[in-house]
Amino acid sequence: MGAFIVTFLLFTFSAILTECRSRHVITRKAYLDISVGKKDAGQIVIGLFGDAVPKTVENFVQLCTGEKGFGYKNSKFHRIIKNFMIQGGDIRWYWRKKHLW
Repeated sequence: MGAFIVTFLLFTFSAILTECRSRHVITRKAYLDISVGKKDAGQIVIGLFGDAVPKTVENFVQLCTGEKGFGYKNSKFHRIIKNFMIQGGDIRWYWRKKHLW
């Protein structure tokens, strides 16, 4: 029974992902240069769906480039699951540290 549920969930997730990919086109890309300590670790390229969420894409790109004077530069990832996802970008902590202390 457990294997059936897992298989069903994987199939459902795959179908949803395929549906999202077929409806939207990547209109912009955001680039994040990554380092571990002081060592360069490469670049993450994130495809953005500007036709679906144009304002969100614009805001995200501005945070990636820092064009408004603040953004993701020097922020940290707090959760990494290999080959799946990353979470991070708490720019509030960096902003407080840089500008209030």
